This record gives sequence, C-alpha cells and structure tokens, in this order.
Amino acid sequence: NASMQIANVSQGGLGLPDRDYYSDTDAKSQETRQKYLEHVAKMFVLLGDDEAAAKKEAQAVMDIETKLADAAFKRVQMRDPKNRDHKMKVTELAALAPNFKFDRYFSSTSAPSFTEVNVVPPDFFQKVNGVVESVPVADWKTYLRWHAVRSAAPTLSDPFVRENFAFYGQYLNGQKEL
Repeated sequence: NASMQIANVSQGGLGLPDRDYYSDTDAKSQETRQKYLEHVAKMFVLLGDDEAAAKKEAQAVMDIETKLADAAFKRVQMRDPKNRDHKMKVTELAALAPNFKFDRYFSSTSAPSFTEVNVVPPDFFQKVNGVVESVPVADWKTYLRWHAVRSAAPTLSDPFVRENFAFYGQYLNGQKEL
C-alpha cells in the first residue's frame, strides 16, 4: 500500500560487507578476516589503546560480528520478498526478541508512535536475541565503540581517514587513491 508508511527493522551490525565474509573458508576470505582484525586493532590504537588491548578488542568485535553473520540471511535470500516482508505488531516483535528492548529503543528515537513494524527477517532477531544475553556487556561496549569510530572515520583526523581508506577503500574495493 503505497499510501502508507511502516517502520522497518532489518538484520545488520557487520563491519564487513556481507555475512559470507565471516564464514567462507577459501584463502581470500581468511585473508580478508585477518586484514579486518588488523584494521580494527589499528583503529583502536589510534583511539589510544595499547596494542595488546587493541588486538583483544578487535577479536571481541570479530566474535560478535561472526555471531551476527551466522544469524543473518544470505544476499540471495534477502532478494526474495517473502524473506523481507514480515509485518507484525510491535508487541509481537518484542515477544520474538525480548533482549532487544525494542519498546525502549522506539520511544527514545522520537519517531511518531506506531503499532506495526516490518521485520527483515524475523529469524535474525530471534537468533540474535540469545547473543544479546550471552555476550558480556564489556564486549558489547567494545563493539559499539568500534562501530562509532568506523562510521565517523572518514570525518576524523588524517590517521583515521587513511587507515579507514587503506582497508575499506584500497583493500576491499581496490581504489588506488583517496
């Protein structure tokens, strides 16, 4: 119904482009994961952490993202509208994934109130619900700190811009220069 708008929640939370980057076992995928770990650690060092702590933090990020990737649908699955369109009541979403505290999140966004939401895909939230509870809070803080610096990196000081470009621009996308 094109005359209506609906809130949408979708799988995500990965620093690599796709879930398969975390699970494929070919040499290139393994190399990419190793380069990603090194990149994340370098960014934590730029934030002021010592190298040993940065490596540990990078591994915590990788562990969480791997769990998120394991729960996520593959790209081909996400192309199928049957896997993307799951309209449900907000209360049903809250029951599906109670550890997400969606009611708190939605009310804090200052969005207009709504009672229905499209969940893409429900399986992701159901699977990750247990991950939310099983991962230590300290690791979640590290993960969130990583994603904050990752998203801001292009607008931070030159060392952040260059390190971000070295991994995402050059290594992943083959760009020659910034």
